[in-house]
Amino acid sequence: VYAIGDARSLEAVREELRAEKLVNGVYPMNDFQTMTHDPYRPLQHAATDMELDAAHRYATGRDVRVGVVDTGIDPGHPDLAGQVVLHRDLVSDSNRAMPGEAHGTAVGGVIAARAGNADGIVGVAPAARLVALRACWPSAPDALDAACNTLTLAKAID
Repeated sequence: VYAIGDARSLEAVREELRAEKLVNGVYPMNDFQTMTHDPYRPLQHAATDMELDAAHRYATGRDVRVGVVDTGIDPGHPDLAGQVVLHRDLVSDSNRAMPGEAHGTAVGGVIAARAGNADGIVGVAPAARLVALRACWPSAPDALDAACNTLTLAKAID
C-alpha cells in the first residue's frame, strides 16, 4: 500500500510505480459499503418457501468449507458453535479470535446455523464449516452496515 504524500497526481505516481521492475501491478484503493436495504429483499423467501427441509435430505454441506468474507463471525453463537474452523482478521492482520459482529454472524448463520439444536434458525448448509475472513468492519458497534476496502478484500481472496 502506497500513499501519495505530496502534490503529484495519482496518474503520475501510477506511471512511476509501473516503471519499477519489482512492481507487479498498480491499483487504486477503493472503499465499499454493504447494502443495508437490499432492493431484492421482496424477492427472497423464507426457508419454508424454499423447502429447505426437503433439500436437506439430499445435501447439507457435509465436507464443505465455505469462506465468508464479511465482518467478524461470533464462533460462540449457539447456532454456530463448532461451525467456524478457521478465522482470520484481515482488518487488523491477526489470527486471534476476532470479534463477533452482527452482519458476519448473521451471514454465517444463514449459511451454516446448526440444525436440530432447538435454538434459533437452521442454515442452508448446516453441516458445512465456515472459514471466517474478516475483511469488513461495522460502521458502529452492533451495526448491520459495514465497510470494506480493496486491500482487505484482496487479502481475503488471496
